[in-house]
Amino acid sequence: NEAIRAVIGSREGDKLDQDALDRDLRSVYKMGYFTDVNIEVEDSEEGKVVIFNVEEKSSIGSIVFRGNDEFDDDELAEEVGIKRYAILNRSEVTQSVNRLREFYRQAGYYNIRIQEQIEEMAGNEVSLIYEIDEGEKVYVTHIGFQGNDAFDDDDLKEIMETSEKGFLSWFTKSGLLDRKMLEFDLHKIVSFYHNHGY
Repeated sequence: NEAIRAVIGSREGDKLDQDALDRDLRSVYKMGYFTDVNIEVEDSEEGKVVIFNVEEKSSIGSIVFRGNDEFDDDELAEEVGIKRYAILNRSEVTQSVNRLREFYRQAGYYNIRIQEQIEEMAGNEVSLIYEIDEGEKVYVTHIGFQGNDAFDDDDLKEIMETSEKGFLSWFTKSGLLDRKMLEFDLHKIVSFYHNHGY
């Protein structure tokens, strides 16, 4: 109640002003805590009674991860950027799924599939569930070039950050596909040729 009173301009004893009430309604709605806000005006012996009816948004009572083998719950909870007891915001949930996908892709899991679910709980709370199918890591098994007459494949591979999967890839993480790094490597190769007069 105090939080609502803090954002409305109408005060006890004021003359009833419909435009002011409309502004108050918008102010309360903009707080972001309610799915619905409406105002009722009733008569009383002392004058008009203004009642703000609000329907609170659900809060997140629990965050659950299912199917995650590569990373534990605490690691994923940091990545989603949503905290327990926060007000449920569907847009933020969608963004959190995108953050999780990018987090997995950085670790070489390009076949990752994540589906969010929202389950109702008691006390106007929900459980936010991330169903995860990690898939397999994607490795670069071969790097080849076409049309390179002035420099052989080994020369070009030496300037690249991307490497082929080797015997120790499980330990060193070499050979993991990183599309951003691969794009950076393409720029490095172009610069290499430019620096050599091409």
